[in-house]
Amino acid sequence: MSRTPRSPRYIRPAKSALAIAVGLVLTLVTVIAPQSTVSGAYMTAERELAGNAAVTARLAPITNVTARTDSSGITTITWDSVTQQSWASSAQLVSSAIVYTLSSPDPKGCSGQTDKLTFAGSWSAGSACSVSYRYAGWASEPATVKVPANQIKVQDNPSRVAFSSDGTFAYVANRGSKTISVIDTTKRQVAATISVGAYPTAIAISRTTSKAYVTNRDDGTVSVINTKTNTVEGEPITVGTSPVDIVLAPDDLTAYVVNRNSSTISVINTQSRAVIKTISTAAGPNRIALTADGHTAYVGATDGKAVTVIDLAATTTSTRNIGLPVEVRSLAITADGSKVYIAGNYSNDVIILEPLSGSTNTIEGVSPADVALSNDGTTLYVTSGSNVYVLTAKSAKEWDSRSISLPYNSSFSGTLSPDGKLLYVVNPPGDSVVLVPTS
Repeated sequence: MSRTPRSPRYIRPAKSALAIAVGLVLTLVTVIAPQSTVSGAYMTAERELAGNAAVTARLAPITNVTARTDSSGITTITWDSVTQQSWASSAQLVSSAIVYTLSSPDPKGCSGQTDKLTFAGSWSAGSACSVSYRYAGWASEPATVKVPANQIKVQDNPSRVAFSSDGTFAYVANRGSKTISVIDTTKRQVAATISVGAYPTAIAISRTTSKAYVTNRDDGTVSVINTKTNTVEGEPITVGTSPVDIVLAPDDLTAYVVNRNSSTISVINTQSRAVIKTISTAAGPNRIALTADGHTAYVGATDGKAVTVIDLAATTTSTRNIGLPVEVRSLAITADGSKVYIAGNYSNDVIILEPLSGSTNTIEGVSPADVALSNDGTTLYVTSGSNVYVLTAKSAKEWDSRSISLPYNSSFSGTLSPDGKLLYVVNPPGDSVVLVPTS
């Protein structure tokens, strides 16, 4: 059993100690002993003055701190103006401008000062940014906000993402709006919207032709898109009941469509656009992946709690089912198919299956929604609620782990860009795609 990944240690920003009275100007008196306590939402500061009564200040808290990241990756943090508080012995104080300080325990987090109510910069997504201020030598309590990842707005209830082979465009299936959003990955904005069938769920992009294939779950069809013109070509291809996933063979001549409610794979000849074969699987198939040579398919089944292994190279297609303790929600495989990483429904763990032997290991405590594997097979990305776990294998049973925070708590699928630098994470309730840097 694999070691439970440890979330990165979060260092809470230390509460500001009261500064020595550098900014406090007094007449013919000396500051002796500054002290501070937290009183409700205010920082209360008291300084004893030689020969005088104590001077007490109440510093208002910073409120309504918000952070937004635009399509270019620049985060802007804003907050409300701080109203000046009453000062006991105020006649002894000289008016002082409020200066706001931004800081983070993350080396790639926010840092700087301003006398405005806004601050912008390019900072690490998920890092904590603390905003505090000073007035007449006193320091306020910090207010903390997390830097959100870059989000691109698409359409209703997005499901999955697929990339063109050169990575210049990303295609997003929007289930609720019956559309595909085409994202220009350089400009990080939607370049086109294409209407398809009912409840599109998954997309496969040809590497050799200008075609994309979309599964329309509620129509039982596959739409074919011309990616040069961003238009649908011809009539949709009828497949099985509730098609939910699709993958292309390495030569792009064959498409394999997962039909969940009919528990089959429809095999499409992409040149004739005809279904040439139907393959049975374990009950309720949900996801499919092919080895790099295209000889073997691995199909994850939800209802059947199994992975169906299909030998596509054999003259007569053969299948075998490997039982699992969970319903398969998604899967990712190594290029040679020696390992299958499985995210299960309602499971806290990722299951690592070795298909030849049928043996399994687990990565515990990550509550996976989806899994994606780096091109070299060394790093696993697990979307999980408000986090993406980045797992690197130390050995067969030990993993190094770090987590990246997301600006919401409903992550769905995650797809790596072809260069491996970004993970496109779908946010269905927000009708958006979040771009998470992998480094």
